[in-house]
Amino acid sequence: MGKHSLLGASLCRILEERNIEKEDFYTEMGVSRATFYNLLGKQMDSYKKSEVAVICRLLDVTPVQLGLESDYFTDRFTGPRKTDSGVTSLNFMLEGSPGYRRYTERFFDTFIKNLAAAQKSFNVLDYCAKNIGIDAKDSISSQYYHQQNLEFFKTLEEKLGKKQSTGATFRYRRILQLPLDISNYPFYSNPNYEPIKAVIELLFDEAFEHYLRCFKKFPEYFRLFLLRVPMRISSYYIVDEKVLISLQNRVDKRGILIPDLLYLDKVAEENENDRAFVLRETYRADWRNIEKIENEIYGNQFHVKTLELARDLEAQVKETDYEIHRYENQLSQLPISENGNSIKRNEISEQMTGMKKKRATLKDRLASIEKKVALLDTVRP
Repeated sequence: MGKHSLLGASLCRILEERNIEKEDFYTEMGVSRATFYNLLGKQMDSYKKSEVAVICRLLDVTPVQLGLESDYFTDRFTGPRKTDSGVTSLNFMLEGSPGYRRYTERFFDTFIKNLAAAQKSFNVLDYCAKNIGIDAKDSISSQYYHQQNLEFFKTLEEKLGKKQSTGATFRYRRILQLPLDISNYPFYSNPNYEPIKAVIELLFDEAFEHYLRCFKKFPEYFRLFLLRVPMRISSYYIVDEKVLISLQNRVDKRGILIPDLLYLDKVAEENENDRAFVLRETYRADWRNIEKIENEIYGNQFHVKTLELARDLEAQVKETDYEIHRYENQLSQLPISENGNSIKRNEISEQMTGMKKKRATLKDRLASIEKKVALLDTVRP
């Protein structure tokens, strides 16, 4: 692939030491194979600082470790700027990297610290794509993510409890957006599909339980909205109209959205020349548009639709069981010795195999919803 530059050689050495495949790494960088190998051969002065920033953040290395000067980066990449802003990179696919834990800690630390300082309001626009990587409960990254998610919700609920005990005003509003690719999700093919049922199925258990508790304990503070068509394919959080946390996603090679970059901005002044001010006003415009739509979800709806969803899935499982039994009967009635029966037998077998796969998917979905149903008995509005 050509001779590597000093930086390219340093990068290859680090990848080898950490047992990270080149293909996995350039996939995480979001570049093609050809672009990556071109990077390996580029001279120091040909690299863009943004390219080196991505490499450093993915591997949690310093510029010196790549053969660069220690002050290679400007303040934009080394940490918070004078405007008290910053960026955190979160890369779930490289959980084997020694730097993974530090990335995730910074990610959640940004939320919890700024939320703890909130005095008046906390508004969220949440893009509710089901992330397969995070949802894999047996992986290290998933366990840590769900653990930190619980800590975040605990902090938020403690904040609401303190406000409530003193009679102080506080506003917690959250908008859930169904993903653009919703037609690729299993629940979409159900004739009883409803947006609220879709979002119930997409929510992680800890988020679902958090909303239930908010409906029950903090009805004067909490409001929940649903958009069946997203206005943004990213998420953002607004604390006291002063702190903005913007979460940008990226798409991996399987087409799955993955949380990637978190930007922290603080509005220093009410000035249209201030980038954070303009960003906040843009987000405010979103909320003004949303408030014109009849899309609020209420606590009782959450309960009723969760139970309905469980019944829907139970009925679909029974229906697939019936179809599988019907195919089995058809096969048993076909004489094996007669000519032409082998083709018919193969057709029925393929149909039955497809139905068994469908049943397995339905049972997995039902098991997930049954866990949410169990939560309904512990948290009632």
